[in-house]
Amino acid sequence: MLTPARWITMVALFGAAVGMGPWISTDLLAQEQAVNSPLSTEQLFDGQRLLNVEIEIDADKWNELRQQTLDFVTAFSKGPITPRYTYFPAKVKVDGRVLANAEIRKKGFFGSMDADRPSLKVKLDAAGQKLMGGLEKLTLNNNKQDRSLASQFLAYHLFAEAGLPAPRSSLAVVSVNGQPLGVYTHLESVDAPFLRGRFGSDTGHLYEGVFPTDFFDDRIARFEGKQKGEDDRDDLRQIAAILANPGEDYVARLAKRIDLDQFAKFWAMESLLSFWDGYANNQNNYYIYHDPRDDRFRFVPWGADMTLAPPFFPGQGGRKSIYAKGQLAWQLNQDPKFRQKYHDTLLRSEEHTSELQSPCNLVCR
Repeated sequence: MLTPARWITMVALFGAAVGMGPWISTDLLAQEQAVNSPLSTEQLFDGQRLLNVEIEIDADKWNELRQQTLDFVTAFSKGPITPRYTYFPAKVKVDGRVLANAEIRKKGFFGSMDADRPSLKVKLDAAGQKLMGGLEKLTLNNNKQDRSLASQFLAYHLFAEAGLPAPRSSLAVVSVNGQPLGVYTHLESVDAPFLRGRFGSDTGHLYEGVFPTDFFDDRIARFEGKQKGEDDRDDLRQIAAILANPGEDYVARLAKRIDLDQFAKFWAMESLLSFWDGYANNQNNYYIYHDPRDDRFRFVPWGADMTLAPPFFPGQGGRKSIYAKGQLAWQLNQDPKFRQKYHDTLLRSEEHTSELQSPCNLVCR
């Protein structure tokens, strides 16, 4: 197929070959070639530049998308979460790269839902994945709860600096049908490419926890399985059974199911970042992955737009050294040895993050 970029290249080469001089500007040729070249993930998650995301979608479909909302009775029940939002076909351009067969849907829950400038999930086809450095999806958060435009970027960076499998992020200017929606946070989706990059495999079970999702037997159904074959949730029920009937050796038994060193670090970082809306304090905003490398679960941070910020509700959040409303955190906090382990992990994490206080240390690395 003779694409515009190939046609321009052929014309330029022909002109040079017959000695007629350049028929087109070499700057124009470079621009065309750049637009058709893939973006690397380093470019997509470069915190020192703004991505330009332009979305074209049928006006009626856009109105339908942005007006979709969640059933709050179902959302706050103990049962499984019903399908949330619908995908609609759209053409998306990212820094000039055209993703012609993309699909978009609304995303988010209570704090970030918005009909005027909704958070968005963009699903890419095979051609789009090649242009976007192998990513299968783009996640665009509307920053409704992150007016500083910095909380998510800094929080995920600090989670990663602590050695946790955190998504990468950057900022993007988003427009729909030519209308600017403002600056969004572009966030790495927790999906198969993410799992392969962090854990070396995407064959384990991946679950998302959305309020109120925790390790109680009657809440296991609320864990949202993100891959096929996760409907039984037996691996989660085994953890719930240990926590329901702990016994004297429950920490040792939990350690066979969960990487407790990793969880202690995850838990400490949620507390240090005043992440009142995460797992440890609110049973919300996290992923948990059944890592096939050693048959244990590991936590992945998510929904960090309410870190380093005042609480959404009066009485929530605040500076606390221990967030322990999540069942796993609460139970482990009852064990003196693990409580000391958490305390030591918290101090080490605090010392490490204090070394990154300079904005340049956070952004210029």
